Amino acid sequence: MIAELYLYNNSFKGTIPSTLGNCSYLPYLGLDYNMLHGSIPQELMEARSLVSLNVSYNNLTGDLPSEVGKLENLIQLYVSHNQLSGHIPQTLGSCLSLEDISLNRNLFEGSIINIRDLRDLKLLDLSNNNLSGSIPGYLVNLSSLEYVNLSVNSLEGPVPTEGAFRNFSQFSIFANINLCGGIPELQLKPCSVLGEIKRVKKKKIVIGIGAGVALFVLSVIIGIISRCWFKKRNKNDRVNNMYSSTAVHVHERVSYEELHNATGGFSVGNTIGSGKFGVVYKALLGAVNRAVAIKVLNLSKPEAAKSFSAECEALKGVRHRNLVKLVTACSSVDYKGNEFRALVYDFMPNGSLDMWLNREGTSDTTSRPLTLRERFNIVIDVASALEYLHVNCHDPIAHCDLKPSNVLLDDDLTAHVSDFGLARLLLKFDHESFLNQLSLAGVRGTIGYAAPGKEYHTFVMLI
Repeated sequence: MIAELYLYNNSFKGTIPSTLGNCSYLPYLGLDYNMLHGSIPQELMEARSLVSLNVSYNNLTGDLPSEVGKLENLIQLYVSHNQLSGHIPQTLGSCLSLEDISLNRNLFEGSIINIRDLRDLKLLDLSNNNLSGSIPGYLVNLSSLEYVNLSVNSLEGPVPTEGAFRNFSQFSIFANINLCGGIPELQLKPCSVLGEIKRVKKKKIVIGIGAGVALFVLSVIIGIISRCWFKKRNKNDRVNNMYSSTAVHVHERVSYEELHNATGGFSVGNTIGSGKFGVVYKALLGAVNRAVAIKVLNLSKPEAAKSFSAECEALKGVRHRNLVKLVTACSSVDYKGNEFRALVYDFMPNGSLDMWLNREGTSDTTSRPLTLRERFNIVIDVASALEYLHVNCHDPIAHCDLKPSNVLLDDDLTAHVSDFGLARLLLKFDHESFLNQLSLAGVRGTIGYAAPGKEYHTFVMLI
């Protein structure tokens, strides 16, 4: 009896064996990061005990079988980064235990299906497909929903302003050129303007019909030509501007006084770490007492100001579940009139990976050795963050200082890459100038952890 089957990150080819459907006691199946092709076999949906199904990052084609609705115990469904097509099956709404749905980077079309009964849904990623229609209003009623990504589709109509769509950090809808409204941070056109445009077009059509058959035929011909031209132009605009101003993150303002008070005057008792360029304090910030980590730069040290600028530049437009979130930054003066720079991040309650791996000689009696599965998950989390920074980020970024102390763990030991003080935005350099930067500056990062053979050389190929 097979209880768990993990075959991810290999070089397996061929198709998914249909005989896996005979494994009636198989809760976990991981086939991601391989070179599998063909369709997802319908027989696989007979494995009713499946809790997690991951076939992402393959070359699968065909549709997602409608029999997926039989998987009543399914909690996680990951089929991203394939070439699946057709409509998303309506039966998916019958999998009432689902918490994570990741169908991004496929060729799915049609409208967003009815999943209003998935009350435990936390993650919904339908980005980079060919979906059309409007954003369903019922999504605002899913109180457990933590993140929604509908970017790079052909959706239209109003963007909700309640539920997950009330918080700019909980959803992404960029590169849907016909969406309107939403919260102010999106900077979309008001829906009333788009409605007025539609009414004007409708009025013109009525006038054209009344003008006679000849004028009507001429209008149809002109309309077809115009539609083809606009469709081609919008397709180009969608690719060139998919990371436009609608994806710009808006960070809340914070003053030196607020940071000073929240840290008890930057007291030693609130210190949780220190680095090359400054000290990190734990604090509760704002009216909701949000737990944050405040990195105060020591501007008397060389390169500290550049580190602040590099980190702001690198993190201002990125968002990934495995990157430490930059809440805001403060550039001001202290009570003595000296320059003050600080970065505010989400607080990671389980500290750094370095702290967990090197427990000898520490006074922390609450920590324990990481299990093998936890170690694998942390490696995957870090790899996912780097894949995003290197490949999927709108401006590719080289971290340049990846090490265990820069990998932080949240309350469920999910890894988050941090400390972008040495990061480089690589689209600013052409191939020759980037090589010059490396030769002049030498290897950037911490001795023993710098990886010129991997990250640097990878980006030389990218640019």
